[in-house]
Amino acid sequence: MIELGSTSNFEEDRISYFEECSVNIGIALNAAKGREKEQQLLEETQAQSEELQVQHSELETSIQSWKHRPELQASEEELKVQQEELMQANAELEERSRLLEEKNHLIAERNNEIQKK
Repeated sequence: MIELGSTSNFEEDRISYFEECSVNIGIALNAAKGREKEQQLLEETQAQSEELQVQHSELETSIQSWKHRPELQASEEELKVQQEELMQANAELEERSRLLEEKNHLIAERNNEIQKK
């Protein structure tokens, strides 16, 4: 919240200017929040991707050590299911991040349009 004061009454053109500025400030703050959320989601996606890679490496190691065991096939299937679930979750997070990026782009475009007026 911003409060403006004056020793005399504001003229109508100044009030209009302040209102226009407040809209631009609101858009800029909203865009900044969106970028912050986008960065947070991107970091989460990257962390999950790294986790997925670590789990994949662990799965590969487990598969190699279990090659000669009869229960290998069942374990391998279970690990593949887990890997697919993680990949799907990662894809969903990337999609959410992409959507946020698009939203921020639209907000920035609207902000530019308002500033041009």
